[in-house]
Amino acid sequence: MQALGFTHEDVTSIDRILAAILHLGNIEFEDQGGVTSVITTEEEVGQVARLLGVDKEVLVRILTKRMLPSQKELIEASLPPLRAKFTRDALAKVPAQYSLRERTPRDKDNLCIKDN
Repeated sequence: MQALGFTHEDVTSIDRILAAILHLGNIEFEDQGGVTSVITTEEEVGQVARLLGVDKEVLVRILTKRMLPSQKELIEASLPPLRAKFTRDALAKVPAQYSLRERTPRDKDNLCIKDN
């Protein structure tokens, strides 16, 4: 990674993001009445929250709820398990996209690419 211009902090950050993505895939949901889902793997949620540096309760809310706008306020609605899984999978894509884009070496000499 040093040959590509990544610092030790960059590598550590990438490792944390990759670990969080892998742990996100282990989060499972259980149906609660057909409309509501509950996370059955609390330990994994805690691990993902720690790796991403977010509050566990916020992460649970992001994965199991959605906000619906009304005329005067936002209404919080529960997600069924299938939608919660889609949300989890979409969330797994976000950190990698933004973090790796920020950490791409800006100096093409660091990438060992030479123009002829």
